[in-house]
Amino acid sequence: MGFYETLWQYDSLMHFIGGAWIASIIIYLVETRGKFSLSFVSPDFAMLSVSGIVLTIELLWEYLEYTLDTIVLNSYNIALSLQPSIFDTLKDLGIAWIAAILYTIIANKKRG
Repeated sequence: MGFYETLWQYDSLMHFIGGAWIASIIIYLVETRGKFSLSFVSPDFAMLSVSGIVLTIELLWEYLEYTLDTIVLNSYNIALSLQPSIFDTLKDLGIAWIAAILYTIIANKKRG
């Protein structure tokens, strides 16, 4: 649909929303489905745990983008690059990490 060309912040916005969304799912699953609550651990530990899981999922997503670029798109000679540079990959990881940290801080403040 051309979002990456018309709105240059689109990629960063999607990674920020994705990082916050993954963090919210992790916190929800731990709080409702887990055998313990994040309120029993320190806020710093909760933030590090959730952001570590978000970074792992985000890294797997970046590997998927790289794989699509190198194997699928290049084999069909499609001129689309999901991974223009290593800077883009690191920026995406950093933005998702910041979103996870912010969401965890906000969730801890709301909880008490």
